[in-house]
Amino acid sequence: MKSRDLPVKKGQDFKINIEDLNHRGEGVGRINDYVVFIPGGVPGDEISVKITSTRKNFGRGVIQKVLKESSTRVKAPCPYYPECGGCQLQHVNYHEQLNHKTRLVKETLGRLGNISPDIVKNILGMDNPWHYRNKAQFQVFPQGKRTALGFFASGSHKPVDIDSCLLQQKEINKALQAVKRVIYNLEIPPYNRKTSKGILRQVIIKTSSFTGEIMIVLVTKGKKLPSRKKIESGLRKNIPKLVSLVQNINNHRVKETMGPEDILLYGKPYIEERIGNLDFIISPQAFFQVNPLQTHVLSGLVLKMARLRGTEKVMDLYCGTGSLGLFASSQAARVYGIESNPSALEDARANTRLNKINNVKLYQGKVEDIMPHLTRRGVKPDVVILDPPRQGCDRHLIEHILRTDPPKVIYISCNPSTLARDLAILTESGYQGVNVQPLDMFPQTSHVECVAYVRKKTCS
Repeated sequence: MKSRDLPVKKGQDFKINIEDLNHRGEGVGRINDYVVFIPGGVPGDEISVKITSTRKNFGRGVIQKVLKESSTRVKAPCPYYPECGGCQLQHVNYHEQLNHKTRLVKETLGRLGNISPDIVKNILGMDNPWHYRNKAQFQVFPQGKRTALGFFASGSHKPVDIDSCLLQQKEINKALQAVKRVIYNLEIPPYNRKTSKGILRQVIIKTSSFTGEIMIVLVTKGKKLPSRKKIESGLRKNIPKLVSLVQNINNHRVKETMGPEDILLYGKPYIEERIGNLDFIISPQAFFQVNPLQTHVLSGLVLKMARLRGTEKVMDLYCGTGSLGLFASSQAARVYGIESNPSALEDARANTRLNKINNVKLYQGKVEDIMPHLTRRGVKPDVVILDPPRQGCDRHLIEHILRTDPPKVIYISCNPSTLARDLAILTESGYQGVNVQPLDMFPQTSHVECVAYVRKKTCS
């Protein structure tokens, strides 16, 4: 369809009814069957919208005025919403957020993976969908003559200076305010992304729900950090539970959040967390689930699906700091964890020692390389646990899993689209989908986690 044939043009105003939300949390409406995405729209809204862009199959618009509010629309409690890009759904009541995410998973798996919606369960939400995050990554940027900390605006690199975030645990917000005071008073030069000048790029704050410990990571361009001792003393004075202060050196111009080198400025190089009956250490660079309450729920789901009897060999692929494998170890004969990130794997090894677990073997390297190596040595898994990054599994890995022929595969995913793609390969090759359980790990955002269980068609 050529642009002159489209039913809308950029700059035009329309009255439109919002029918649904898309995977980004944007409202979905139609003008003569032409789809228009509108940030801030809620199903049931009647709105006046201005078209901002058009493409062959869809357009985008912005709300001019809400003519009739949906019954599920609420006033977002955050003063930075929707300018800040961290949340997408604060303007939708939580019950409808959960309904949307269940619908999204069912529709995506059916459309892209030919997975029956009947095996998709209703999403498991949170009793309190606020203050759940145990990690925050704040951008540092110049704002006039002062230094600001915050997040980027939605879909841009426009900075939004904030003093607190309703998704972060309260101790993180207190620590943020202390960091801002110290940085302002000491006039630490912020990194300028346009000129590549300045020093401080990001501030990462992690906390433990169990111990209350705080870790602060100062990401800098180069090793130079003015007033290092004064920064340490100022933060220690204002953050009583600060146990780890780390400087990370990142000389990359734009993309990477952190560089490979960490310098411990104060305390210990980790914080300690407890999930269920297991203890974990969390280092500056290692990935750990940001929602500890739902992480406990997730691990329980995995064990329930695995139905281990104590005799099984389990492969925990993309194992990170080892949490799922460690939970499985008490019910399995042997667990093999594979992780490419050396920092995360070092944490996983420390976690096995910390919990005195001796039936877990850990391997560092690409999963698609290490798993074939293990199977050539005769390791035939009874259960494979997959927790890949957003882009899903490497195709060669999926093909090797099929050749290895494990009776059960449990797939944890934060991206329904790539989950659908990979499940389609499995279910077209001798496996059947048993159930998919969505889990709300990230309330107020458009993201949704899923735990999917498939098994060989000959297995019970």
